[in-house]
Amino acid sequence: MAFMNKSGLAILILAALASVSSAVAASPKELGYAIGYPSGTDSHAAALNFADAVSEYSGAELTVKVYPLSLLSFSETSDGVRDGMADIGYMLAPYFPANYPHYNFLAENSMLLTLLDTQSRARGGLAYNGAMAEFVLFNCPECQSEFLNQNQVYTSNAASSTYGAHCNTPVNSIETLENKRLRIGGSAQWFRWAEHFSASPVTLSGNDAYEALSQGVVDCVVISAPDLFNLGVH
Repeated sequence: MAFMNKSGLAILILAALASVSSAVAASPKELGYAIGYPSGTDSHAAALNFADAVSEYSGAELTVKVYPLSLLSFSETSDGVRDGMADIGYMLAPYFPANYPHYNFLAENSMLLTLLDTQSRARGGLAYNGAMAEFVLFNCPECQSEFLNQNQVYTSNAASSTYGAHCNTPVNSIETLENKRLRIGGSAQWFRWAEHFSASPVTLSGNDAYEALSQGVVDCVVISAPDLFNLGVH
């Protein structure tokens, strides 16, 4: 299998303390946190660290129970938080373009980081991530309305590492991309990128990436390097 590097930024949000009296909460002081990553991954470990921090800073007056993949998948998180199935969700806004158009527009522009030199690009994602969070929190009422319309409270975003194409056959030139079916998570900029190189974008959740690749539904999975392991695609 080939891994072809292409710069990109996956913007996600840690959405929302939507309804404290959720069905998954064991008590009014415990919040259910749903993540679409399976147990034992780095993302699960990070969620457990978050839960520990909440308990520490609240003096154990507020606790968080983490549900790795068992409660909500990535494609279910937005509606699940909205409807109170979880109090907090690891929500990938690009999966829901109709719900978060202003927010996703900001995220899509992160692809401009590819115009930077290599050294600046390595740090540019972190800078963009912080600037975007500040803008959404203080200067984008349209973004805030999008989350409120989904019964959510925006808390922050996060940035992924560089994206690449993980393929069933070697892809080492522009020509070899032609007619390839590329799994795209929903980000509009990756649709345009794929079509520019005469490939066919296919919208699939990260939870379905391994099965789609192994069964030949797609030829390549556009994904960040850590998620090759977090989602079992390697």
